[in-house]
Amino acid sequence: MVYVGFGFLMTFLRAHSWTSIAFNWITAAWAWLCAGLWIGLWERVWHNHFEHHPIELTIRSMIDADFGAATVLITMGALLGKVNAYQLLFVATVETCFAALNYTLTYTVYGASDIGGSMWIHCFGGLFGLMCSWAYKNPKDSEQKLAMSSYHSNVFGFIGTLFLWLYWPSFNGALQVGNNKQRAIINTTYSLVCSSFSGLIMSMVLHKGKMNIEQILNATLAGGVMMGSAADMIVSPFVSMCIGFSAGIVSTAGFHFFEHIVFKVAWASTGSALASRILSRPCKKRFTAFSRPSRSLH
Repeated sequence: MVYVGFGFLMTFLRAHSWTSIAFNWITAAWAWLCAGLWIGLWERVWHNHFEHHPIELTIRSMIDADFGAATVLITMGALLGKVNAYQLLFVATVETCFAALNYTLTYTVYGASDIGGSMWIHCFGGLFGLMCSWAYKNPKDSEQKLAMSSYHSNVFGFIGTLFLWLYWPSFNGALQVGNNKQRAIINTTYSLVCSSFSGLIMSMVLHKGKMNIEQILNATLAGGVMMGSAADMIVSPFVSMCIGFSAGIVSTAGFHFFEHIVFKVAWASTGSALASRILSRPCKKRFTAFSRPSRSLH
């Protein structure tokens, strides 16, 4: 998902396709290394375990580091075409530090449930990317024409979206076992299917029967993003379907109505971090009120 899914998803800019794949590759590799070190460091800072407690390398720690790399790549989506490789590596180094701290506070300190990283991956990465995009000067008017897609770049972007869509259930269920893993995969799948359906329909409604591919690239994944925190808790597929259905609508409408406003206030987010990662979060809180803790099925 990190290298192929996010890599091809970033190719939608017509003048930045090959560069996006290369930047994604080097940034993901560096962020993966940094995230593993930062997570291990913050956990030892909190528990005061420094003597005779080296950072252990396990499958769990590698998956956590992979989640940290995904956080940076979400931020990268808001900076495409505006920064070079050295700046991305600097952002990755700084962001993984604070993302690892957020991870430690979320799981270790507060004991929150966030199996798919809706809070510490998607929301944190989206907000961090928007702030970086706001802090970095907006491109000149003559360069704005490069921040556009073409037919062929969107086709490659679709490959990344399909790859992410197929593997998102395993992303949300990677750290679960037994019944929790089963619920996470089932709920995420239903949410993704419904977000794809509602996103496609909403795009056709907004464009008089035609579909906007840029909206579809994000709306189809919004269901998986929204299920991140509660995928293993929801016991009714109807709730996960409602979450996915609302995610597709909110993401598509957010991209359609707020993208121009974002550019006007200099928050030029080329990767739609606002639409697919942040605007869909309030709807999730409404529907997860109907969910029950996972232990209710044991």
